[in-house]
Amino acid sequence: MKLIKLLYFAYGRYLVKTHNKLFTSSIVHSQYGPVITEVHSKFKGLTVLDTGKPSKEAFDDYNLVSKDSDISHLLTAGLSRIN
Repeated sequence: MKLIKLLYFAYGRYLVKTHNKLFTSSIVHSQYGPVITEVHSKFKGLTVLDTGKPSKEAFDDYNLVSKDSDISHLLTAGLSRIN
């Protein structure tokens, strides 16, 4: 659930700043808040992600986001306000 909330906030911040979508997966309303359909489908039923052994896909996604300076700046600027 935390992953989906973080993605939802990142999506909103990116949309406000750039007027573009951060990702194409649809966001739908659910009883407990917004759900990003693609992420929900992939991780449904999992309570803990395996942080000790990230997949190649996770590394590829991380590297893709890290290379985009607009996204990286937007997300890290948001973190500095939280801490």
